[in-house]
Amino acid sequence: MGHFIVTEKRLLKAKKIESILVDYTGDKIENKKILDIGCGNGEIAWYFLESGNEVHCVDIEDQRNNRENCIFKKVDSEILPYTDNFFDIVFSNHIIEHVGDGALHLSEIRRVLRDNGLCYLATPNRYFPFEIHYRVFLLHWLPNPIFLWLLKKINKFEEDLHLFGYSKLKRTIKKIFFYKEYTHLIAKNPEKFYSTDMVPKSMRGKNLKFLNWISPTNVFVLLKKKGSSMIGNYYILFKRAIGKILPKKVIKFIVDNIMPVFRPIEHKMVKKIEYSQQYYDDNYHTQKGALDKRSFIQVMDFWEKQGFKDELFTVLKQIDIPGDRKLDWLEIACMHGKTVWWIAEKYSNIFFYMFDFSQIAINWVSKNNPIPDRTIVWTGDIVDIRNEENRFEKFFDFISCIDVTEHLPKEIYHQGIKEMYRVLKPGGYLILKQGISVSPEHINVLTEEQLVTDFTNAGFIFVNDLPRRYHLFTKK
Repeated sequence: MGHFIVTEKRLLKAKKIESILVDYTGDKIENKKILDIGCGNGEIAWYFLESGNEVHCVDIEDQRNNRENCIFKKVDSEILPYTDNFFDIVFSNHIIEHVGDGALHLSEIRRVLRDNGLCYLATPNRYFPFEIHYRVFLLHWLPNPIFLWLLKKINKFEEDLHLFGYSKLKRTIKKIFFYKEYTHLIAKNPEKFYSTDMVPKSMRGKNLKFLNWISPTNVFVLLKKKGSSMIGNYYILFKRAIGKILPKKVIKFIVDNIMPVFRPIEHKMVKKIEYSQQYYDDNYHTQKGALDKRSFIQVMDFWEKQGFKDELFTVLKQIDIPGDRKLDWLEIACMHGKTVWWIAEKYSNIFFYMFDFSQIAINWVSKNNPIPDRTIVWTGDIVDIRNEENRFEKFFDFISCIDVTEHLPKEIYHQGIKEMYRVLKPGGYLILKQGISVSPEHINVLTEEQLVTDFTNAGFIFVNDLPRRYHLFTKK
């Protein structure tokens, strides 16, 4: 293969794609099955061949400079001529704006990707003032039919173009993929991502997330999670839309009295994610929780408006929590820490210990902690509850494990129960609640009876049921 040399410009583009994928995966891009959609002269595909990858190319015509080793297929639509679950990685590098149906293009990419497969997606941003294909200013901000009509009038038209603005692109992506945005990360560290020719020196080293809206190009890594379901994703979006329309009292009645009948069917419809720290860092806490975008006040106001603070205080009224001595309280998988912050408002004699295995969550809690003198916060795991060398043997007066167990694979779930038993003082209390909503992250939703049984089998003594599906346990 050495006789074919990739030109400098395409080499930089290939290294940029590679560096972004390496940043996302933490691993080299080697021995993968890769599809390059709209391969053009084939130089990017050729670059990845040299790492031992099997590279396939598709385009409307074969324009490759070298036709050895890459497997080429001609296409004339968004439909990809491959079976389901065929590729580890797909490149869609400035292609989606050229196809007639961008949603179908992404859907086909998802179809041919294997579980946990990745797509590198880059496309021009409609809201950048200069349109790079036709080299015109502002005309592309007009409705697309008018824009294309004007191009024909001034004899510039060559082909249809369907540009995506940042918001529309994100909405289209998130229906069927998990994703991570790289536009602002490239601007922050262009040397790392082989983009120094694209980023002015004055912008380097700065975390400018607003660039996602106005950047010349938007860049994403898309992830097809194992077992994720398009039908399930649309169903969840539909439920959320209905939830925004109906009054809260109606929603509460439906959730308490009607939905339990349908939940077993729902859980089968919405397939589950593969549990990993990377998923919770890159998707759950950043996309769903939006911890990288929300302030402390925004997060707390949001959850209080959902009724969670009132629910927690209703539960705490049913528990005898001493106020005349110092108590040590452990919060399992704290996320943004709302449970701790609310309990701290009510009880000044409690010192809190809180951990989460997501570094994103712990960074946010550490940054926004309103009671740093009453908390110890660390990145930890429920299967080994410790902070550095402190293993907290029979240490805690109270443990709260709220909306956690449903996220855990069976083995980790049972090990976590044993760890909570180990660190609870004799005579201490465990406050337990599982989330039962239908979500890709809820991989271990049990009946309440089974939940209680699993904890009593591990040695906990069941005390009583509390309001809103909470359960109270103690330890001899």
